[in-house]
Amino acid sequence: MSDKGKKFLKKSIIVVGAGASGLVAAIEAAKRGIDVTLLEADSQAGRKIYATGNGRCNLTNKKMSEEYFRSRNMTFVKEIIGSFGYRETISYFGELGLCFKDRDGYIYPRSGQASSVAVALYNECLFYGVHIVLNSPVEAIEKKGNFFYVKTPHKEYSSKGIILSCGSLAGIPKRKRLRINGYDLAKSLGHGMIPIVSSLTGMKCENKDFYKAVSGVRCDGQIWLLVEGGEGYETAAWDEGELQLTDYGVSGIPAFQVSAYGAYGIREKKGVRLKIDFLSNMTPDSIFNMIKEKGKKNKNITILQCFIGVINDKLAAALIEELHIPADEKACHIDDSLIKRLAAEIKSYTDNVTDVNDFASAQVLAGGIRLDEFKSTMESRLVPDLYMTGEMLDADGMCGGYNLQWAWATGYIAGNHILRE
Repeated sequence: MSDKGKKFLKKSIIVVGAGASGLVAAIEAAKRGIDVTLLEADSQAGRKIYATGNGRCNLTNKKMSEEYFRSRNMTFVKEIIGSFGYRETISYFGELGLCFKDRDGYIYPRSGQASSVAVALYNECLFYGVHIVLNSPVEAIEKKGNFFYVKTPHKEYSSKGIILSCGSLAGIPKRKRLRINGYDLAKSLGHGMIPIVSSLTGMKCENKDFYKAVSGVRCDGQIWLLVEGGEGYETAAWDEGELQLTDYGVSGIPAFQVSAYGAYGIREKKGVRLKIDFLSNMTPDSIFNMIKEKGKKNKNITILQCFIGVINDKLAAALIEELHIPADEKACHIDDSLIKRLAAEIKSYTDNVTDVNDFASAQVLAGGIRLDEFKSTMESRLVPDLYMTGEMLDADGMCGGYNLQWAWATGYIAGNHILRE
């Protein structure tokens, strides 16, 4: 790329990506009097924000600490979240005119609309004079001397500083992916990358007949993600809450929370298993005693009928079928050892995980550009005046506003430090 005939503004930057972190970074830099050009490949700024939180946008969470994130550099994550956390986010968006509602620590705009957040950020960009250029995917970035040269299909740009806020490949179908994505741009500038896998997504399991039988069932439970190790299978992650059983396996927030550990296990060609407790408020003994007592009280009650009002009918029938017990068998006729096996099955149903859903079905990706190559200002240690923010970096959070918090924090910090003398 050539700089022939170009005029440079001493205080000019380019932000690549008009997502959550890119919008905040652009605003903060522009507030400081920097000339900001914001390049977005899509036809709309902030498109992913509109879809977050099922269209409601879980902005942040009162329980904000590094323990809700995954990264190869947790010290870095702790520092970033510590400098711009829950309180700073509430203050920031409050100044943009938003009001909030608190659902057990999960913070949403009072309007219940994610569009409120996206529009507020977009309008703030316009207020501070950010030049937003849509339909402009970046094809290449090169640094010569003290300036960056940025190539798009329609125009070549130049600036003193650059912030890459390109997001990840999560939620994007293959047919809509850019030929050159943010990871490619970062690597072309010398940065390394932790392999990316799907996170916050459903998991595919081996026992297809069982999952087809229970497809559509929602139930409260506990879930363990087990990964093959030196001493056999070891617990990599655990969660509890409402599970969603599908025709391919397990979905729902608890499954989402542990999915990245399964994805990395599969990537490393290790065995991965799920163990599920479908009745966490009862012990195996109490399940056994319940069946025995109901069978004793009513000689005609079937084993399936013993679970009416206890767990979902479809789920109970499928678990009973797993042990080849006829669903219409009278409870009083079933051997105690078989009842104990059924109680154990309900408390620790175990199946192999064959895969996790692909990037297009994932809410975020785990892995990304290495954090140890950045200062706490979000500036690259390898390329002066290059900053990176948001989901393209090696940090992903649990469900609950944590990934947006990472975006707000890194965008805010980068925008406030770029070209600061």
